[in-house]
Amino acid sequence: MRQREELKDCEKPFSDSKNYQKAMRFGNAALQEELNGYINFINERITAERIEAEKRALRLSDLKKQYNEKYREAVRLNKPFIKNRLDALESENNEKEGLSSILLKYLLLLCGIVCASLGLFAIIYDNIICGYPIELSIVLSAVIGGLILIPFIKERERRIHRKKEINALRKQLAIIDNTPTFETFVRNIEREEKAREQAKVSR
Repeated sequence: MRQREELKDCEKPFSDSKNYQKAMRFGNAALQEELNGYINFINERITAERIEAEKRALRLSDLKKQYNEKYREAVRLNKPFIKNRLDALESENNEKEGLSSILLKYLLLLCGIVCASLGLFAIIYDNIICGYPIELSIVLSAVIGGLILIPFIKERERRIHRKKEINALRKQLAIIDNTPTFETFVRNIEREEKAREQAKVSR
């Protein structure tokens, strides 16, 4: 330290320093007063910094409440989970069906057509040739056709549900992406407050 005036920039009071204690014992009154003035300055600066830090903490707590209230929906959303889920659904949605799966579906569809044709033939045969009640044949044909179509109906329902979930997840991601971070929110508030103060001074 080249000059005594720089003592006031010390991080903490130097009253425990041996050099300070020597100055208090052997130095003149002017030197002692000067050194004590630096110590008082340091103590006042530390107190002011502590008070400012406490005010800052309270201010940030208040701003955090405002942020959570204003962006309530975005705050409760979990972006990594939503992104992973969306990627999985889109990958599943864009996935091409294997040859065996396609063949199985067409085979089931063909069975459905055959069963429907047989059912129609049975209806004509029972009604016209054998004179049996037509209602029984209709019920049996409907049951068999329904059983054949169940896998196709289920797959259709899964695709519709998957598409709805993808759209909902995309909306949630858009909400998150359009929401500023808390740090940005604080900077914007402080910038607005500073601009208002400058506008008052300039009037």
